[in-house]
Amino acid sequence: MKSELFKTLKLIFPELNQSTQPDDPSDFDALLIWVNATRQNIMKMDMDEPTENLDMSYPLIKNKINTDALAEKISDEIQEAYDHFQEGDHEQDLDHAYSYEDQMLQDIVFKNINEVADDLEMALFVIQAENPYWLLVPVDNEMNDQLLTVFNDIYDEEMPMIMIG
Repeated sequence: MKSELFKTLKLIFPELNQSTQPDDPSDFDALLIWVNATRQNIMKMDMDEPTENLDMSYPLIKNKINTDALAEKISDEIQEAYDHFQEGDHEQDLDHAYSYEDQMLQDIVFKNINEVADDLEMALFVIQAENPYWLLVPVDNEMNDQLLTVFNDIYDEEMPMIMIG
């Protein structure tokens, strides 16, 4: 099943056919370097700066998405969520809200990226990790299911992949 991951990624990202694939598909760092060798296909979301690298995503660049406007929209929604829990009656919920801060940030960021993905007829995949990774791929139900299956066969225990939307 490990070689299936390479085959699937090469179908999704044809430029990978020109690059030497890693020896071990279970080495995520090597896989990440390979997939991003020529284009930023898999993006890491820094939980301290969740919109920091939107402008480096190849699918967003290729489709001329205004990443500054997207980052501003995401930042505004994050601030609105924080403000909501800091107002009057909700003050007692502040500790509860902050205990789920990472999940709230991810929900807001990925909701907005997924809206863009939908407009581009792409699917948003998220690799769940301390600082999650995300990628956009063309909508193709069979290929999308195959990507989830082969990726999770290898990484499900440590960093499972899900499809948003």
